[in-house]
Amino acid sequence: MYFTDNTDPVTKDFIERLEENLKYFLPDEISNTAEISFNEIVKNNDQKLIALSIHEPGIDISPNIYLNGFIEQYSEGIDLDDIMSSITEMYMKYRDPEVKGFDIGDITQFDRVADRLVTKIVNTELNKEFLSVVPHKEFGDLSVFAQIRLDEMNDSVASITIRQDILDRWDVSLDEVIDKATDNDLKITEPRLIPMDKVIDSMRATYEIDQESFLPEDDDRMIPMYVLSTTDKVNGAKLINQQEILDEISDYLHANLIILPSSIHEAIVIPMDTSTMDLNELSMMVKSINSEVVSKTDVLSDHPYVYSKDERSLFFEKDGEKVKMQFTKEKKEQTRGVKDRLKEATKKSKEQASARNMTKNRSNERA
Repeated sequence: MYFTDNTDPVTKDFIERLEENLKYFLPDEISNTAEISFNEIVKNNDQKLIALSIHEPGIDISPNIYLNGFIEQYSEGIDLDDIMSSITEMYMKYRDPEVKGFDIGDITQFDRVADRLVTKIVNTELNKEFLSVVPHKEFGDLSVFAQIRLDEMNDSVASITIRQDILDRWDVSLDEVIDKATDNDLKITEPRLIPMDKVIDSMRATYEIDQESFLPEDDDRMIPMYVLSTTDKVNGAKLINQQEILDEISDYLHANLIILPSSIHEAIVIPMDTSTMDLNELSMMVKSINSEVVSKTDVLSDHPYVYSKDERSLFFEKDGEKVKMQFTKEKKEQTRGVKDRLKEATKKSKEQASARNMTKNRSNERA
């Protein structure tokens, strides 16, 4: 049973009734052998969520079903039977996840998961509890840690965060893990710099973004703002830790860059020479958006960052002083530019997508 000293009566009642009655909604072969447990999970920005786990013998991975939304429904008068039916349906969908090309046993061996490692970037101050058990490297006022990316798990993208116990088993340095994950960030997911006016048009369903290269082909923008993220729009703000990415953008725009951390998933890039707002005004704007629009778990930072084209450095202002950001992986090899690697990564990604589509088509033909 999960309870804390500050558990409110509605939550306590919901969990008690769920623990007592959920088994009647599960198939007999599951309810007769499975164990139900409740835990508090620390998510991004130290947000704590109540999770339900159903552990079945013979199944190594048990998905966490977060209950906070269901508890809110319960407090609003939604029938408990309907809620338990929804929970059961969700569990049956994800109870035995199929991860293509990945065995859960591989997690104990670094060489078997190294090519799946990617990074994620979070705010250090907002994630003290989370980062206490997650090995990370500081990046100014942000922190970078590694995850194992699990592509196409039940037609969705999932990941496993590398915690200290996993790193200890691997017997490799944190630097090696972060360096490998940073390299993979440009191979596993493709970066994109999308003009803001095209993003707005796509939100209005008047334009479909079909940009196939990292940089847009033209720079005659009505709005001198760009969205930096990945093609899957997941954890795209990590790209501000890629020095060569910022070099490429600043060369393309012929300017220093103002980077607004709109969330952990993306950043807004503005050519500094075209911005009429000072950093204090921009900080107020970012704080307002974070408090009113961005989910608490997705907030990255409350202030802008500046990338100096000439100094090749990223910094932010704190108490009137410039604080320089130290990239977690300094680029020592300059023989191959970011364009070459991005083209190579794009080609590889398209080949993999084509292979997946062929496999699906064959499966459909056999069906």
